[in-house]
Amino acid sequence: MSERLQNAPMKALDYWVDCSVRQIWNAHSEHDARVNGTRLFKTLMNEIKTNADTAEKSHLQLAKDMQLDENYHRYDHEALALQREVDAKNVHLNEYEEHLNLDLQHQRQVVSQYEDWLRALRLREMVEEDGRKLFTLKREIEAGNERQREREKKKQKHFFRKYNNQSEALFREAYGREQQRVSQYKNKLRTLEDSVQACNFFKWLDNNTCPRGRATAPLVHERFTRYKAEAVAARNERDEAYVSEEETQELLRIAKRKVEKSKLALRIAEDKVYKYRLALYLSWTVLGVYFVFSTVLGGHGHTQLRLP
Repeated sequence: MSERLQNAPMKALDYWVDCSVRQIWNAHSEHDARVNGTRLFKTLMNEIKTNADTAEKSHLQLAKDMQLDENYHRYDHEALALQREVDAKNVHLNEYEEHLNLDLQHQRQVVSQYEDWLRALRLREMVEEDGRKLFTLKREIEAGNERQREREKKKQKHFFRKYNNQSEALFREAYGREQQRVSQYKNKLRTLEDSVQACNFFKWLDNNTCPRGRATAPLVHERFTRYKAEAVAARNERDEAYVSEEETQELLRIAKRKVEKSKLALRIAEDKVYKYRLALYLSWTVLGVYFVFSTVLGGHGHTQLRLP
């Protein structure tokens, strides 16, 4: 289609030239033939100039189109090269980003290990503080128990001494009075053998007692009742002391159990701290070896993980 459009002016020019030649050939006079020839020559020259200008413009346009095609191909190749460079840089950036993420994860692990180590140290300090408090409490409890036992011993000694003294005094007093009464009644019996109403001094603890025994019996009963109450109170105090001692022993056992649990927790924390230290040491060693090898291999032209 383009060739037909380009050849259309040439065909029209050939047709017009044929027509002009026929007119010149069929001219009636020489003047008409010359005029027609001159007109044909001018027309041909104009057409030649026009065709030359058109051809030159077409050639320039073709040269421009070829230059544009070359520029397009060159720009296309440059764009492809730039795209390859961008892809390579993106690959390097992705590798560097992965390396940074790995380093960040490693640093986070190290920080978490340090935090665990600090928590273990704090737990150890707390356990040691609890152990010191429990040891102090144990000493205080033992000192309190010792003081309580000493007080109980003193109370018991004082009570038994007082009870023995009072019982001995009462026994002596009652025995002396009874001996005196017995001697008096013996004398009366010797003088009054025929008296039926003589005092039966052998039954002074029964219902048939003498007037003096009946008068002293309430006093004796009161003293024995008081001594019995004091003995019951001493026994109750002794039972309370035993109960308090058992409670103290139970508290001491609980404290010992807590100390054992604290020691077990401390041992577990020390094991964790040792493991964390070992893991930290190994991680830093591996990281140092990695950096050394990367530095050594980087000197021989190997690829390094770095920004382009």
